[in-house]
Amino acid sequence: GLGSAKEVLILVSGQAIARRMQSIFVREARKRGRALELPWIGTPSRLFRNLIGLKNRIADPTTTLLTATSVLKEMPPNTIAPIVGPRRPAEDDFVAWSKIARHVCDAMKTVSGGGLSLDRSTWPECARVMLTDSAMKRFDLLNEIQSRVQTIFDKEGLHLFELQQLELLNNKQELELGSIQRVVVVGASDLAG
Repeated sequence: GLGSAKEVLILVSGQAIARRMQSIFVREARKRGRALELPWIGTPSRLFRNLIGLKNRIADPTTTLLTATSVLKEMPPNTIAPIVGPRRPAEDDFVAWSKIARHVCDAMKTVSGGGLSLDRSTWPECARVMLTDSAMKRFDLLNEIQSRVQTIFDKEGLHLFELQQLELLNNKQELELGSIQRVVVVGASDLAG
């Protein structure tokens, strides 16, 4: 076995897989007539949220989305054109603005999840030279939006999850995981059948 449930951390790619894995553990324990203490099972982003949440207040996704929407609406039309296009949504079209903000937030998650910042100057040279001029403008704009959102959060003592995740990933110190002795990474194909 893997040891005590308190000593094991299982990382999976999604919550559906976490639930499936818990079901498998419960079913196997029931077949054997044994009691079960489940280990912590979750996604890497949930693990990061737990680790970061111990030291900083992280803005929830809804607050981040609404703040990004507000930041986008306040920016001049020519500034946001690289991601909005030539036709700016009507000022009172909350649905359109929130869809754009959702794309911005998704881009922030994707880039930080890959261990990169939206600030192109921090990227390896080989990655920077692959970008077209229009892609550079979009990344620069996304970085500006992210910076403005964080500036607003600073006033409330909040932090963007993506920036905190990057800080944790780029930090060379060891993570304090308490009693965790083993980390198991499970892929979806490992649960087939």
